[in-house]
Amino acid sequence: MTVGRAGWRLPAGLSTGVVLAHLVFFYALPAWPVLLSLLLVLLFQRSWLLAAVCLGLAWASLILQGRLADRLDPALNGSTLMIEGRVLGLPVHGPEFTRFRFQPLAGPLAIALPSQLLTYWYRDAPLLQPGETWRLELRLRPPWGPVNFHGSDRERWLFAEGVGGLATVRSGTRLQAAHWLRSGWDGWRQAARSHIDLAVADERNRNIVSALAIADSSGMSTQDRNILAVTGTAHLMAISGLHIGLAAWFGFWLARLLLLAIPLRWAAGQTHALALAAGLLLAVVYAGLAGFGTATLRALLMLAAGVLVLLTRRQVHPGQALLLALAGVFMFDPPAILGAGFWLSFSAVGVLLFIFAGGGAARLGRWRGLLLAQLAIMLALMPLSAWWFQQVSVSGLVVNLLAIPWVSMVVVPLVLLGLILLPLADGLGALAFTLAGHASGGLLQGLDLAAGLPHASLTLHQPSLWQLGIASLGALLLLLPRGLPHRWLGLPLLLPLFMASPSPPENQLRLDILDVGQGTALLVNSSRHLLVYDSGPGDGVEFDLVRQVILPAIVHSGHRTPDRIVISHGDLDHAGGMRRLLQTYPAAVVHGNLPRPVAGVRPCHDALRWEWDGIGFQVLHPSSHLPYLGNDSSCVLSIGTGNYSVLLPGDVTEAVESRLVKTGLAGGGMLLVPHHGSKTSSSSAFLRALQPSIAVATAGVGNRFGFPRPEVRQRYRDAGITFWSTDECGGIRLLINGDGRVHAQSARVVKSAPWRWPAGASCP
Repeated sequence: MTVGRAGWRLPAGLSTGVVLAHLVFFYALPAWPVLLSLLLVLLFQRSWLLAAVCLGLAWASLILQGRLADRLDPALNGSTLMIEGRVLGLPVHGPEFTRFRFQPLAGPLAIALPSQLLTYWYRDAPLLQPGETWRLELRLRPPWGPVNFHGSDRERWLFAEGVGGLATVRSGTRLQAAHWLRSGWDGWRQAARSHIDLAVADERNRNIVSALAIADSSGMSTQDRNILAVTGTAHLMAISGLHIGLAAWFGFWLARLLLLAIPLRWAAGQTHALALAAGLLLAVVYAGLAGFGTATLRALLMLAAGVLVLLTRRQVHPGQALLLALAGVFMFDPPAILGAGFWLSFSAVGVLLFIFAGGGAARLGRWRGLLLAQLAIMLALMPLSAWWFQQVSVSGLVVNLLAIPWVSMVVVPLVLLGLILLPLADGLGALAFTLAGHASGGLLQGLDLAAGLPHASLTLHQPSLWQLGIASLGALLLLLPRGLPHRWLGLPLLLPLFMASPSPPENQLRLDILDVGQGTALLVNSSRHLLVYDSGPGDGVEFDLVRQVILPAIVHSGHRTPDRIVISHGDLDHAGGMRRLLQTYPAAVVHGNLPRPVAGVRPCHDALRWEWDGIGFQVLHPSSHLPYLGNDSSCVLSIGTGNYSVLLPGDVTEAVESRLVKTGLAGGGMLLVPHHGSKTSSSSAFLRALQPSIAVATAGVGNRFGFPRPEVRQRYRDAGITFWSTDECGGIRLLINGDGRVHAQSARVVKSAPWRWPAGASCP
């Protein structure tokens, strides 16, 4: 018996409606789409397809409008309130802070607050548990984040995750301990994590086991995340089809063994059906422990469709199961479409169905079939990987041939065994986790070797929408069955992915002043050379914004590597990513003024000068005989091109500004506002002597220092200087021609979106 047309039309219509809602959302989201959609449902009630489209549009529009409304009022930015609420999800405990989601409870203040606050607790944070009730003194911020022309988009991620505000804990009191009724799945996840922490001693191995058991990769280091990305094995850490299928298989055979050992009269003739139901039940439990992420939910819905087909003996096309899963994810979480996981998960499964659904490829044998699957997924996901991550793994084609069987036949079965035994015999469960940890260690050793191979991955620029579309079409052509004509046309259609971004033409200078939050990083780009000035904020060891912001900007500069890196001084908002840049670009010449010598970093003194492509670079401060003076040791760099000059002064104060005025300054160009617009800098005498036409301040949106200070902004405006700041404009790009003409763009204007905090009125 086959499923009727409604089995295709209903999920197709719902999915189409959700996609249409997002297309409307990108331009405007008034109330009329919801009302019109509900009206059309009534008008087209005799058409399954049209009614489903209207229903999907109405549902997604309601959710998207709700997300927009459920955000902290910007008027409350920087305010400190005492709030009672509940800990949601799994808290992430790090060496510097604990991060968790906090749900304000009913009360006078809760009405004005969003339903979820992403909260950070610094300094002596307690061991938080899911479901606990706390009274917290919180400093609040709207869900703001850095915005650049390329790289990660934190504001989009916060919106897609339903985070309505950011908060920092000042003090707190626990009001009520966790209870399993309040903590739900998160309580079970926390219990499993606690047992894994005790059973697996090695931190790296423990992080792998936690990722595979409860989808908790929060403890994974940046280095290990990079290894997974380079080797193309990050998908193995995301609980998806492979893991859910193994859980169902475990549950099925466990139920069969139990029914054989304990025969039940009422179950006579229903053994197979009960085993299928048990497999689905265990998969649901595993998905709950994984937090019902997008890939997990997709796999679970497809599994449920498959079990239903087997139980009802209906014939369902595999594509229909994927379509049902797509509609289910959309109904559960419409904004999931804004995340990389959605696109990668559904695209990978769609490619596998396209290759294997006909049955022809299944005759290749296990290993040849696995190789074909890896090649097809790598080819099909290459455009999406370039779009989301600007990286494609080359080694992954071979590495996955070994890693997938190891994970699916050794690591995941041990993890599942540990989860099953945990409530029955925690000692045996802990033993299974310990063995899984050892197996994870073997996996990591192999991945370390593979990641160290030359050209293990390719770094690509982020394609434009038209390049993404053309490359995706090319991948689809190459995946067509053998024998079809013109498949070879897919190869040239992939070429846009490998086209390097153009560097500036001769006699033009391009400045990319990056939005790195409260810190400084910018690129100075000529036709044949690239300079990186400062490396943004970070802790100097683990956390920084190099990978998310600076590396994508370098890839799009038209140059493979920077020729020089200048670190103005040692403060972590300027030098936080220096170590990462040194590791990534060992051939670059690095200058910096630091409190202590660092291998590979040369001093930046006023004797340093050079010329690139007719553009002069000269360090004006400090002199070599001065000791390290913190902000006043900032490397002040002057750049001259034709009739235009650029001054990068770091964090110097008025004392150094006075010294620079006495030595003489080239005026009339662009000034990077000293010390982010602090009142200790930007003296009136300095501005009169320099007379810049444009000033740009680097500051984090809603930063706690209030940079750039209002009185400093006004000082620039009173002097007739165009003043922009990254907190209002996001990243700012200046194209400077040899005749002094300047063309400016800002990322918040160019990349405007409904979830984006709007750009300031003066932003270019």
